[in-house]
Amino acid sequence: MKTNWDKQWASGSARSYWNTPDKHVAKFSDDYSIGKGDVALDLGCGIGRHSIYLSKRGARVTAIDESAIAVSRLAESAAALRLEIDMETCDYLSFRPREKFDYVIAFNVIYHGDAAHFSKSIAKCYELLKPEGALFFTCPSRSDGKYGSGNEVAENTYESLNSLHSGDMHYFACESELKELLCQFAAVKIETDEYYWDNNGVAQFASNYIVVADKVGSRVAG
Repeated sequence: MKTNWDKQWASGSARSYWNTPDKHVAKFSDDYSIGKGDVALDLGCGIGRHSIYLSKRGARVTAIDESAIAVSRLAESAAALRLEIDMETCDYLSFRPREKFDYVIAFNVIYHGDAAHFSKSIAKCYELLKPEGALFFTCPSRSDGKYGSGNEVAENTYESLNSLHSGDMHYFACESELKELLCQFAAVKIETDEYYWDNNGVAQFASNYIVVADKVGSRVAG
């Protein structure tokens, strides 16, 4: 993946955004009653807001990220909170855990590459799940304000100049493509979350897919 997140994590920034679980992750956790006895993977954990959230709910959590700085910050937070979270610094496509997971959560992660990388990432998430596991992930749509910004490195793939970190690579999906890539899952729910955010004083439109997929079950419906 091509990202500039190490700079963010090294800055020591503690903005509330990075320390507050996303509302969609919280809803997914509530809908699936994630808690004691569940094994969850926070894929691309950053400084660990969702790892901490899931651990506090009672789940046994593994957190992985390419950034050693981010994982180090999570380790400090987990120690301070007396939470036991397994952590590993790695490229998630090469991650080989000892066990499968009930839940894989990939918030704002798997689209940092081209179409082939995005497809491999979804397949990897499927591989990491237990037979009755569920996947949650987010990705930008082609209505997002970053689409078309910056250097187009491949079809629907841009090194966006107006992203949080200028030059980060983003792949922009469409709903029909998502359904095709998720065809191995038994049940899929795709919602769109759209809003404006403050990008250095400029109101920028965001359009993201919120995706939940059951490997064999149908709890995702509704």
